[in-house]
Amino acid sequence: MSRLFELGSTDVLSLLEPARQVRLDTAVMVGPTFGAAAAFGDAATRFDDIAAITLRPPVVDVPADGLALPFDWGVPPRGTDRVDLAPLTIEVQADPVPDFGGYSLGEVPAKADGGGELTVSVPGGQRIRALHLSGLKSEDVAFASEQQLADAGRRLIASVRDANGAWAAPVVAVPAVGGRNKVPPTLTGATFSNGVLRLPDLAGPVRLSIVENDSPADFAVHAATVGTVSGWAAPTPVDLTLLGPDGATLWAFPGPMPDTVVQALDVSVAVAAAVEKLRAAGTAIAGSLQLTSRFACKVRFRIGDVAGDLVRALPGTTTVELAGEAVAFPLAAPLPPAAPATVIADVKVVYRGRRLADVSDAMPPAGAQRGVVVRQDRVLRTLPPLALRGERVSRIGLVGYCPEPAALLVALVAADGAGPAVSDGSADAPPPALGIPGTANVDAATSVGVIWVDLPEPVQIDRPAAIEVSAGSGRFHWVGGPDPLVRIIVLDPDPGGRPIVLGGVTLLTVDQPALGAVRAVLPAAAFAGQAPLVASALFCTLEVTDVDLRYPRGS
Repeated sequence: MSRLFELGSTDVLSLLEPARQVRLDTAVMVGPTFGAAAAFGDAATRFDDIAAITLRPPVVDVPADGLALPFDWGVPPRGTDRVDLAPLTIEVQADPVPDFGGYSLGEVPAKADGGGELTVSVPGGQRIRALHLSGLKSEDVAFASEQQLADAGRRLIASVRDANGAWAAPVVAVPAVGGRNKVPPTLTGATFSNGVLRLPDLAGPVRLSIVENDSPADFAVHAATVGTVSGWAAPTPVDLTLLGPDGATLWAFPGPMPDTVVQALDVSVAVAAAVEKLRAAGTAIAGSLQLTSRFACKVRFRIGDVAGDLVRALPGTTTVELAGEAVAFPLAAPLPPAAPATVIADVKVVYRGRRLADVSDAMPPAGAQRGVVVRQDRVLRTLPPLALRGERVSRIGLVGYCPEPAALLVALVAADGAGPAVSDGSADAPPPALGIPGTANVDAATSVGVIWVDLPEPVQIDRPAAIEVSAGSGRFHWVGGPDPLVRIIVLDPDPGGRPIVLGGVTLLTVDQPALGAVRAVLPAAAFAGQAPLVASALFCTLEVTDVDLRYPRGS
């Protein structure tokens, strides 16, 4: 468990103050709750009564110069290693869009052959949805509607060329040929009204004929003439193609797309490669997918967002040795400036059997300090009576600095009758020692730090204790306010559920000598632009393996 706090210093004790808790084993489950009543056509309809709901892709307009599907992730921050693109799928369904009148082609060429049949040319091989036949006549009779044809005992039929280029049998007739003897009507699918012949999206050229009789086998052609012909192209996709941001073809359907075509496919790999090239170049990760057709068209089309993660990976195992002081998490290169959305890694901790005693003082804030100057006369720091009772002390840290090289003698002594520490370098008769004193030769320094002194043997504390310090040579500025500050290391086989804090948030609590978690969620805010500090009262080895930092984009 962990807690969040305001980071005021890099001192391990400050870092270990109560903070927001985060569990490594936290799991998030999301999803709909089925079975609830829903206003879905009927108030009694329940989601669990519905086997599946399929939403068709929306109809999109693809202009002659293509439909751009832009994305923009901005300039990638320095410090990322790769792109992980979210699955990117497209859905394509051909749809005749029957309510659409067609794309105007203006006047189109129409020529009568020797038999009086009319051949209408179609620019570029487009499919024809409608033709306006201005001044259509046969034997001086004008025709502008189906009713006029029926009244005259005539039909207007349309044919297209077969695979060999010859004119095939009629495909539609107005009026259609009626059914007989359980045979349904034939040559249906066209209408003729106000001079407009609506066709079932025929591939041109188209041959128009005015005929009589009721059976295709008996059709007799009557010569026809027409003034002008205007055309409207069907919205049929032809050579529909999806291009990636680098111009590579992601998907294509050659030729006209039949209404029966339904396709769904994943284009993630190709788009991811193009996006990764942009990231590696350090340029803006921006561009567009392009849906193109030989002619303007309409098609049902759906595509997901070009979204994913910029990833910073820390492969292998990063080891952090904690020994009573905060340590920066090792990084070979700077992190991106913003906090990642998630940080995932394997985590392992091994406790080394020592810890910072609870009575230890926090480090002082930066700035001018006060305290006592230690020379040959002993100076005492008396601890609370029960502070170390039952503990085994192995190491003592003194907070301060030596302005010149110094030899220090540090001892644990009984506090009974010892009297308070004094600031003038003198004290009463020395109290009895607890264990063997430790010594340290200290180099000159000008900044405050911790001078660690190892005791020759661990000292078991069974009474009130004090720490006695003297300088055999040189002098030591022992910082305090008012009492001189100390840090104490004790031997303890039980980690006691104490935390390891990463960047101000508890990474995990240690309640056994060794523990670990696979693909654990680390506090992401700790990795905002700089190496986070790792701190614990415990002496332990923290191993973090295969760290994966993710920065979402595009969603």
